[in-house]
Amino acid sequence: MNPAAALHLTADRRRSTGESHQALHPLLSGPGQGLSIPAARHAEQARLEAAVFQRVCAMGGLSSHPLGIVRVRPQEDVLTL
Repeated sequence: MNPAAALHLTADRRRSTGESHQALHPLLSGPGQGLSIPAARHAEQARLEAAVFQRVCAMGGLSSHPLGIVRVRPQEDVLTL
C-alpha cells in the first residue's frame, strides 16, 4: 500500500483519538479499509466510556482537541485517556 493511501485510511481515527499513524499503520488490514474505533465488548465498558466522554467534555481545558482530550487509546477491552 502506498504511504499516501495508508495515511488517508488512518486519518479519521487519528483525528478522533490522537493516536499516531505509526501506531495505527500495523492495524490496517487491507487496501481501502479504514480503521474504526473498536466498540466496547461489554455494556459496563460502554457505560464507562460514555461517562468518561461526558466528563471530559465538561472539563474543556487548554488542549488543542475541542473536548480537552490529549490522547485516546481505544481497544476492545479498555479505553485509555
